[in-house]
Amino acid sequence: MAVIVAYHFSVIPLSCSPVGDKAPEIVSEILTNGADPNQPYQGLNGKEQTPWLVVLDYLREADRRRWIAYYDTSEHGTSRLAVIISLFIQHGTDPNGLLVETKFDPSASALEIITGISRKYAVPEFGRLRKVLIDKGALGREGYGILYQVYGT
Repeated sequence: MAVIVAYHFSVIPLSCSPVGDKAPEIVSEILTNGADPNQPYQGLNGKEQTPWLVVLDYLREADRRRWIAYYDTSEHGTSRLAVIISLFIQHGTDPNGLLVETKFDPSASALEIITGISRKYAVPEFGRLRKVLIDKGALGREGYGILYQVYGT
């Protein structure tokens, strides 16, 4: 599953994909047939990760590199990303998944990443996903409110 995401079939770049519009269907098929989105494995970087954390990391990278277009709610843009994130959430991802700090990005929780995309790009689907994450038990981190997300301090 991480291979689909890691090879940028759906998350980044948004429009360049060997499987094109089929990525949500492929992710759905894999998850429906029992793949665990929280299954830890050792990545090529030698660090333990899960498919869910890889998806969040690529979403964070897409934001940092400006691969997400503002107000792009087309079926080839943020709507497709929202479908994939929704599939992961429906199949039991850890709502409190946490990405560690890297040389490019600060640490961030699933809730912070989804909230940031929702607010920065005005994506209603991500606003709904934020509510679903909270309903599934996602908690905000102390000291990491909206001012931290906007200003980094």
